[in-house]
Amino acid sequence: MLQRERMAAGVVYRTIYHGSAFDDPVAGPNMARMIEAGEQARTLDDPPMKLAIGDSDLAVVTLAADDHPGVVSLLIRPSGLFRALSNVFESLWRLAVPASAAGAGTQIDARDRQILTLMASGATDDVIARRLGLGRRTVVRRVSVLLAGLGATTRFQAGVQAARRGWL
Repeated sequence: MLQRERMAAGVVYRTIYHGSAFDDPVAGPNMARMIEAGEQARTLDDPPMKLAIGDSDLAVVTLAADDHPGVVSLLIRPSGLFRALSNVFESLWRLAVPASAAGAGTQIDARDRQILTLMASGATDDVIARRLGLGRRTVVRRVSVLLAGLGATTRFQAGVQAARRGWL
């Protein structure tokens, strides 16, 4: 596949997938393979459009057709509209939740579910340890594994991603 070859050559791909992509029997495994190959991926519940930007000089926007079934694709060259679409992508990228290949199809055990639930409620590692009768180091270790498995960099992102996957 061309994308894999380009990523192997050092080209960076950043992709925002629809929030339900992990649940799709075709898209989920493909998404996981691309992430494993090096794609930077995030998910967003309801992206406003399909947008591809290449090499800072070309964008393709795909929208539903107004007057007939199907879609319309627009090719945009460098312009004010191109800059605006690039800014839209960057804003959506910041809002989207990091995705990881480990998150596709993965389930968690009851203890990790309790830890995630307490994290989502704002509990600190110390509080989680006391509530669940665990050592603080065990909680820190489990939180770290959960964050990595969810592709999250913050506890808030982990909570959002866990909720999207039906873990909470």
